[in-house]
Amino acid sequence: MTGKLSFNKNKLPKPDFENQEHTPELTKIKARLSDKALSRSGFTTPFNAPITLQVRCLGEWCAGVG
Repeated sequence: MTGKLSFNKNKLPKPDFENQEHTPELTKIKARLSDKALSRSGFTTPFNAPITLQVRCLGEWCAGVG
């Protein structure tokens, strides 16, 4: 699958360095993945679907999305 991932970047978790226990362990963000999916003839099948990103944090370290 190739494609474009669209979501509100402001919803990504931000670690609280002063009070790490308040940093959320898991944040779910509604997103959309769109472009072309793989078929027998290559990446030619249109694809456009809602997905849910699950971003995890461990203490002050949070995953990122690019």
